[in-house]
This record gives sequence, C-alpha cells and structure tokens, in this order.
Amino acid sequence: HIRPFKPGLRSGEQSCRAPSHPPPPASTPQSNASHSHSPLALTMPLPSPPARLAVPAAVLLVLLHLAATATATNFTCSAPRGTTCQSAIGYRVPNATTYGDLLARFNTTTLAGLLGANGLPVATSPKKRVAAKQTVRIPFRCLCAGNGVGQSDHAPVYTVQPQDGLYAIARDSFDAVVTYQEIATANKIADVNLITVGQKLWIPLPCSCDPVDGAAAVFHLAYIVDGGETTSGIAATFGVTEDTLLKLNKIADPKTLQKDQVLDVPLPVCSSSISNTSDDHDLRLPNGTYTLTAQDCIQCRCSSNTFQYTT
Repeated sequence: HIRPFKPGLRSGEQSCRAPSHPPPPASTPQSNASHSHSPLALTMPLPSPPARLAVPAAVLLVLLHLAATATATNFTCSAPRGTTCQSAIGYRVPNATTYGDLLARFNTTTLAGLLGANGLPVATSPKKRVAAKQTVRIPFRCLCAGNGVGQSDHAPVYTVQPQDGLYAIARDSFDAVVTYQEIATANKIADVNLITVGQKLWIPLPCSCDPVDGAAAVFHLAYIVDGGETTSGIAATFGVTEDTLLKLNKIADPKTLQKDQVLDVPLPVCSSSISNTSDDHDLRLPNGTYTLTAQDCIQCRCSSNTFQYTT
C-alpha cells in the first residue's frame, strides 16, 4: 500500500557542474526579496562585475555546448486518463545523506516502501547513510494524464527557498531527471523567471504504465545515464534487451547516447495470482525488491521473478 503523498520540504544545494539544460533568458531582476527570479536565481539588481569576474567567450561556448548535451524526456503513457501504476526513478544523490532525508525530500512513499525498492532489510534505520553519487531508487505513483504522457501523481512537492530558480531546482535538487520547462508547465507558471519564496511546486517525475514487447506489465524505471555507459551495458544490467531499450527510447544510433540522458528502462516484474478485486491486484515488483501489503502485515518479495509471501 502506498501512503498518501505529503509535501517535501527539502531543497538541494547549489552545484557548480555544467548545467543539464540551458536556462532561458532571464528577465530583468527586481529588488523584491520575496521572489526568486530566473532559472539562475538572481533576486536583486547586481552591480557591474569587476573585470576579474568576466567569463571568456570561449568558456561560455563550452558551457553552452555542455548544457545542450543532456536531455530529459517525457515518458509515453497511452493508458486511459487517470490510470495509475507503480514506478521509480534512479536518483543520483548529489551529497552524502540518509534514507530518512531522501524520504523527507521526495515524500512519495513510506520508509518501508523506500527500503523495499532498494532491497534493504525492513528493519533498516532511516539514519543509514547514503554515499554521494550513489543511485537510490525512489518509488512513486505514476499517473497517465490522458495526453499520452506519464508523470508522477502530483508528487513530490518542492517548497521554493530564497535564491531558488526553476533551473537550479531541476538540476540540483532533482538531478535533472525533470527539466525546468516541465516544472513550469506542470505548475502553470507563465514566467519561468519569476517564482515566489514559499511557493509549492509539483515536480512531474517521468514515468509510464504501458506494457512493453507484449509483456502484461513491466516496472518503468527512469534511469539517468552516467558518463561512459552504453545502451548494451545498461540493458544487460537491468535484464532487458538492447533492442527493446533502443525502441522504447526512440534511439536510432546507440552511439548518440549522452551523459545525463534520462532513459525509460522497462524492468521485468514477478507474475502473481492476486485477485483483481484486491487493492494490490496491479502490484509490480522487479526482481530483488519487496513491498508490504495487507496493512503492512504481509511482505511480498520478488526473487528470481517469483513472488514470495512472508507474514
């Protein structure tokens, strides 16, 4: 059972890495300190920078090139409007943290749900450390919006902090698994250069509920590509065929795979005989994961594509 979603209250720290997506032109900054302006989060007029802060044109060209190489994508979801299913993202933790902190940041599941998605013992402490750059699966409920796109079901919710901008929120707090344009669209923000401190933003994580290659059901994982990875290597890691991965993500040439590209990886799931009248009839568990059902009284685990039940 998935717990009701609650707004997340944490933001990521600013990073100096090259942007995953080029920010749009910033509007003229204003002096109102109660607002956060532009994806670069300028909040008040700045004096002319001294000469030593000038950025060479060549450096700007390099940064713009790097920004253009990373992409996020909408996952297709052709099911009828309102259809939901279980999904997850592979979140690369920017700085060392704990599972409890990740739970508070995303607020899309319970502690048991987070531990189960990562194959950790149910008794694991929320204070267990997570190393920087470690990838943690964050489970959430996926919603088919009826327009052919799948997005997280109105969660997580991010609270805008001073100095925030949409671009920095997407990049630093959510590892660019979603773009600032997608955040703006989901929250009906007309001016991406103007957000308000304390404003609640729905972060529309990419997901899907669609079957793949004739399978009755799969578990769609939004996976962020690391440098040096290949489509064949990613497919082998997750137990899918490279051809399936390429077709699903509309990749014509495997050599065009880019660092930080977001891939839809359809994980095989355990088959089950759960009654269609049960709340858990659409349970989708990839190998090596588990979930608690029946008011947390029964643990359902997928091991070698076979369900195992423990009370």
